[in-house]
Amino acid sequence: LDSSARMIGMNVAIATKTGQNAGIGFAIPVDRIRRFLPDLIRYGKIIRADHGIVSVVKTKEGIRLGKLIENGPAERAGLRGIRMELRQVRQAFGIRTEQVIDRESADLLLAIDGKPLNDYTDFLEIMESHRPGDTVTLTILREGNQREVKLTLGAA
Repeated sequence: LDSSARMIGMNVAIATKTGQNAGIGFAIPVDRIRRFLPDLIRYGKIIRADHGIVSVVKTKEGIRLGKLIENGPAERAGLRGIRMELRQVRQAFGIRTEQVIDRESADLLLAIDGKPLNDYTDFLEIMESHRPGDTVTLTILREGNQREVKLTLGAA
């Protein structure tokens, strides 16, 4: 509560070394609570839109897709994340297999519904404003070519 007894957030966790109610507190802002409260009341849980993107990597050019959920919404839409490849390398005393990370094959995410992305926070804010079943248009850069991809969000 603020000094006028208005709710501004809800405590959800505390980091403490003693097990007491002293330490660093973590809270959910009231704006987020308002957004999720109807789902909590109706379903007993929070239902969020699922894009199927597990991780991204911030680069100078934009947000590069990292790992995607196998057969998740992003992969079904045709998006590409970072690939891991096994390559055989010839050495003086035989052949060794090594894992190589191919970052350049992953799509670069530039915008969602025409809104440019500066960082992962922008990505999360836009995605959290959508509901399961919504379709968003992602502007991506793949192999030097800009294109738009329709992504239908699942439920998580």
